Amino acid sequence: MFFVSMNLDATELRYQSLGMSVSSYSGSGLSYRYHFQSQWAVQLTGGAIISGDEKNFATGLEFQRDLSSIKDKRLFLIFASGWYGDTQEVLKKGNLYETTKIDVSYYKLSVGFGGELAFGSSLVQNITLGIAIYPIGISIKEKHSFTDYDNTDEVNFGASLFTHFNF
Repeated sequence: MFFVSMNLDATELRYQSLGMSVSSYSGSGLSYRYHFQSQWAVQLTGGAIISGDEKNFATGLEFQRDLSSIKDKRLFLIFASGWYGDTQEVLKKGNLYETTKIDVSYYKLSVGFGGELAFGSSLVQNITLGIAIYPIGISIKEKHSFTDYDNTDEVNFGASLFTHFNF
């Protein structure tokens, strides 16, 4: 596979990004990205909602490889991983009428591609909006042995939406 990469203003500089991301494979919440002087970037994303005995969290890590980049646009390949968790109500062992709450974790891996567009003349020093598509990804669900607990792993399509301020 051959990719053309245009090294213009955006990829000649190291820069950082801070923003928000919502993703089915690489975490949701606050997001930090470091774009190396090379065509690689690493992004960390995470967030949690904890209310009483209920909790939901989504953390993730992405490695991004620029396929092309011009002053105000970027196209990239993504290698994503995530750790997600929530609280689920299931039937107690040996009792068909009582329920209990358990914490469940999901481990996710995916590859995909994304694009980013600046609201201004360049990626650096501007707010950007982007989308990523994961044509195939795997979600591995933590195993439990409760009566009505569904412990199947899944292979699915996924996506991300994000906005960052680049500096």
